[in-house]
Amino acid sequence: MGRAAYVAAVSAAILWFCGTVILFHVQASRAGLVSRAGLVLTAQLAGYVCIIVVAFLSARRLRDLDASPWWSLAFAVPLIGVLLYLIVAIPYLWFFPGSPTPNRYGEAVKRPSLITVLAALFGPLLVLCGMFVLRSIVQVDGAFF
Repeated sequence: MGRAAYVAAVSAAILWFCGTVILFHVQASRAGLVSRAGLVLTAQLAGYVCIIVVAFLSARRLRDLDASPWWSLAFAVPLIGVLLYLIVAIPYLWFFPGSPTPNRYGEAVKRPSLITVLAALFGPLLVLCGMFVLRSIVQVDGAFF
C-alpha cells in the first residue's frame, strides 16, 4: 500500500469514527436518550473498530516499506499506541517512500491515481473538520470525553 492510498484510507477510517459518533449523538438527542454513558460507549466501540482498521492498514503500509507488519500491533495498545502513532508512525508511514523495487513482501506499489492523490491531500483536512464538528457537537457536562 503506497503513501497516498494509506493516507486516504486512514482518513476515511477516522472520518467514519467521527461520523458514527456524531450520528449517534444527533439521533439520541432527537429521541431524548442522551446519556454520558451511552455516548462514551459508542465512542469507545467506534474507536476500537477504527484502531483495528488503522492497524491493518498500517501493516499493509509497513510491507511496502519493507518493514515487519507486526509493528502495527503496537498501535492497538491503549494510550501508548495513540502516542506511538502520532510521534513515530505519522512521519514514517505518511511521508517515507516505499520500496521502488520488489521486496520480501511483494511487488513494488504502482503510481497512485489522481483520485487517490486528491483523497490523500484533502482527507486529513476533512479529518480536522470532522474532529472539530465532533468536539463542538458531542460535549457532555461542558467537557469533551
